[in-house]
Amino acid sequence: MDKEILKSGKALYIDLAPMSSSWKLFQAVVVAFKKNGINLKVDLETEINFRDIFLANAGECLNGLMDILVSDIVIERVLDCGAKCLYEVNGVKHKITLDTFEKEDCRADFFEVIYKIAIRNLKPFFSQLPTE
Repeated sequence: MDKEILKSGKALYIDLAPMSSSWKLFQAVVVAFKKNGINLKVDLETEINFRDIFLANAGECLNGLMDILVSDIVIERVLDCGAKCLYEVNGVKHKITLDTFEKEDCRADFFEVIYKIAIRNLKPFFSQLPTE
């Protein structure tokens, strides 16, 4: 488990979730992006270039990011991926749930924690794909 210091100075202990949880998160993120109609035409001979996809669909991608931020399903999937992660406040480690961020000073860390858990679990799906 890796320890990451958040902008607030609190610590996040983060690890990769089981494949089933990460895959469900990936699916939920894709569904949120698809709501905005990203134009993606792929066949067996097409090389996926994520930079070109983003440039051709910048507005839709930004709208997709907003859909992800407000999606109850995506947040639920991220929290599932974070089931083994810990959030340390004043030397006390807490499991990550929505209740973990009930206090005002912890709420400020919510998006950073959610983002770090999501990226940790989504990044491996893209590590072998061409980017240019």
